Amino acid sequence: MSETDLEAALDEAEWSAKTVAAEVTKEIARTDLTPDDLVDVLHAQRRIERLRADLKTTLDRLSEHGADLMVSRKQFVEGIGEIERQGGTDRSAWDHDRLFQIALARGRDDPARYDLETGEMLIPEGEAVLAEIRAMAGTPGYWKVGALRDRGLDPADYCNEKDARRRVKLPKDDRTDEA
Repeated sequence: MSETDLEAALDEAEWSAKTVAAEVTKEIARTDLTPDDLVDVLHAQRRIERLRADLKTTLDRLSEHGADLMVSRKQFVEGIGEIERQGGTDRSAWDHDRLFQIALARGRDDPARYDLETGEMLIPEGEAVLAEIRAMAGTPGYWKVGALRDRGLDPADYCNEKDARRRVKLPKDDRTDEA
């Protein structure tokens, strides 16, 4: 589909959606509706919900495709603004025992615990271990990937990884709807 075909199809769909919205709004604003009209109103609601779901599926596909076309994680696009690619990797089944052992060893063996000139202990072992765990661990059940990498640890060695769905985050659209 060429860009002009796509634009024409989107223009037609947008016009149709606005027309339907106006007609439905006009219809439900009628004062002569009765409880007998409930079934018709609910059928209309269901149809609109299905349309919304179809549009969301299409929007998700466009966003994923756009993310694949981006040349960097953030970039400026003329007429749109700064866009950002989001998503990446889902991580699960962390090896908490191994990571806690590493954090314990790092905290226990941290040379910053001692004054280099006098050898005096500046930070008790328990505090150093707790600080290392807090630096590496995130919310319960997860670990801070950046902190692990900063310590020379590859997160993939301590969990199951799979690619997450990527998408494009667009800036807020400040335009006003045309009448």
